[in-house]
Amino acid sequence: MAPPTSSRAPSRSTPFYLLNSRYLIDSALSLKAHLGNRYRPLGIGAVVVLQCLFTYAPPLQALFDNEAIPLRVWPVLFAGVWCFSSS
Repeated sequence: MAPPTSSRAPSRSTPFYLLNSRYLIDSALSLKAHLGNRYRPLGIGAVVVLQCLFTYAPPLQALFDNEAIPLRVWPVLFAGVWCFSSS
């Protein structure tokens, strides 16, 4: 029997794709796209908090056998947030 393979982490562009795929035709870089749903910021905030706990909390790192995001990746993340938050 072959050993189980580990699942790959999603690509760096996945979070931005999820925010960008709200409309089939219209652009996600509009004010309407960002203000159209009042629960969207709450959902994004909840995901950020839970992701930080998953990534940086030592008990969860031990449980899921994961490591912290390297510092060199953070500029890419902030650039993506800036790109999709400016209109």
